[in-house]
Amino acid sequence: MKVFKEQQRFTQTWFIVVMVISVIIPLVLMLYEFLKENSKFTTTAFLTLISIMIVTISPVFFFKLSTRIDVFGIHYKFFLFTFLTELLDGAILQTPLLETMIQSENMVVGD
Repeated sequence: MKVFKEQQRFTQTWFIVVMVISVIIPLVLMLYEFLKENSKFTTTAFLTLISIMIVTISPVFFFKLSTRIDVFGIHYKFFLFTFLTELLDGAILQTPLLETMIQSENMVVGD
């Protein structure tokens, strides 16, 4: 049986654009409040919120999903959540689509 391997990351252009927009809008609103005259929004609070935004969004760019289908089953590893390769339950392997993929000679060969 041939082995199918695939790796996916969150580095698509559309995803980066969505992430940038989701950061810019709150940042502009915070900056507008910070620059107001007589604002109770302190420099420390402003920098703290920016730091929190960076810390919560940046790990997304390190996520990596690795999948391998072989004779033993479907193995996956989602980096930053699972550090070891996991094997899916055998009941999932009984699906007609997967059986067709396994029997097919056109299965993609991974490295």
